[in-house]
Amino acid sequence: MNEIQTSDFDYSLVSNELAEKLKEKDYTLIGLHSKYSKEVGKVLYEAQRDFADYNNGGLFEKWYTSRGFKKTNVYQYINIYSEVQNLNGGQLEVFEGLPKTLQVETSKKNADPELKEQVLSGDITTHKKYKELEQAKQQAEQQTEQAKKSEQIMQKQLEESESKKPETIEVIKEVESEDLQRQLRFSQKENERLSEKQEHHKLKDTTNFNEEEAKLEMKKLQSEADRTTVEIRIAFKKLNDRVSVSRYLSDAISCGNDYEKKKMSEEITITENILRDIKTAILGRKEIN
Repeated sequence: MNEIQTSDFDYSLVSNELAEKLKEKDYTLIGLHSKYSKEVGKVLYEAQRDFADYNNGGLFEKWYTSRGFKKTNVYQYINIYSEVQNLNGGQLEVFEGLPKTLQVETSKKNADPELKEQVLSGDITTHKKYKELEQAKQQAEQQTEQAKKSEQIMQKQLEESESKKPETIEVIKEVESEDLQRQLRFSQKENERLSEKQEHHKLKDTTNFNEEEAKLEMKKLQSEADRTTVEIRIAFKKLNDRVSVSRYLSDAISCGNDYEKKKMSEEITITENILRDIKTAILGRKEIN
């Protein structure tokens, strides 16, 4: 038997009056087709059970083929009939008023439960909308699954990296941070010492002032200050070289546990304070002539 192929009709192509009339006829056809599908499904369902008593195999298929039915259509009718037996009240009324294509989708054994519930509650009324939502949901599930796989791969890479290197990012960070703090304390002490010497020279009795000695002393102080600045700069360069945030390192950090990320945040705050003090020193630094 030939199946009726249906699709959504664009009623905006006709006048409002004609559209209303056509919609009424459409609902009538859907009702008749739905009743037909249910009744045909019942006959085929019962025939399938009757043939089950015979062990010859293939007789049920031979029988419905001789009646002009195709295998796909036969099981669609059976599924629709079985679905009707599981419904009652408002859901049954909604289901019987659906286009056959939508009845077929929701009566499949592997139909999505969430979308099926939306159909029976009246939120989805066309086969087109059902397929669009089904496709969107499948794509979202695929993306979620892909994200999980990517996360597993990154976690594995991180574990392999940690197994090869005895030092962790946390250890490197702590060592470098402590080194920078030592350098900063040294620099502060040096600056204090330089300031004291400068004040000392300013307060010297001008009668005992030796210009050549003062120049030599100032050059010495300048040299010491430059050396301290270079040492701190080198320390920062080493830190940048060791913990430069590549894409892999950034992904690894984002996958770390909350405790480690909290500790890292605390260390970053300390480093930011160090950087602020050093920037202040740089902007406020005066050349020693």
